[in-house]
Amino acid sequence: MPTATTSRLSLLWRAVRRTLHVALVALLAFGGAVLIGLVPVNRGFKSPAEGIDIIVYIDPAHSEIILPIVTDVHDWGPWFSASDFPDQTGFETHVALGWGDREFFLHTPTWDDLRADLTARSMLLPTDTVMHVELMHLPPENEYYRHVTIDRAGYQRMVEFIQSSFVLDGSPQSGGVEPRPLVGWHYDGRCDAFYEAQGTYSMLYTCNAWTGDCLEVAGVRTGCWTPFPMGILQTDD
Repeated sequence: MPTATTSRLSLLWRAVRRTLHVALVALLAFGGAVLIGLVPVNRGFKSPAEGIDIIVYIDPAHSEIILPIVTDVHDWGPWFSASDFPDQTGFETHVALGWGDREFFLHTPTWDDLRADLTARSMLLPTDTVMHVELMHLPPENEYYRHVTIDRAGYQRMVEFIQSSFVLDGSPQSGGVEPRPLVGWHYDGRCDAFYEAQGTYSMLYTCNAWTGDCLEVAGVRTGCWTPFPMGILQTDD
């Protein structure tokens, strides 16, 4: 007959096997998502000789789109209320726009503030979203800030896609629409604001997938599905 020690070892081994199975499935899912993200759309993209310069911010976990505040295609100034940015100087030239999990965005101003519970919640459960908007100066090109030029038609499509990501108040008939701010929410030391956003965050649609969609509608070569940063911007132009 099996001893108590043998039974405990058997239970332990079953638990270990289940854990290894889950880890293997997660690893395969991650690898599959990365590989899918490397399959490009807009394969024929080439930066035009003349167009609008945009910046794509990509770090190991997060990405955003950075656009000129004013171009001959669109002026972001009237889209946001000046009162939403109490620290602005008026000399900012660009606006950074990022979409993502509401609680994670609001409570993680830097990676030093990362919390395991918020990370797990955002990855395992469908959650509400916000748009984070920051007024800034043109960042230099480096490993995180990738500059790319797109044509004006593509830029217009990108603007419309980004605007559709905001929850809007008002209507054109009532004198215009404006995004709905989260009053009082800002990161310390940054000229930024938060707004209610459309859509739900999940493992299948992340901040990086949103950035990839911004680029796709603009005609830029990007991954066909980009839940992770890898594959978001697939051009060296």
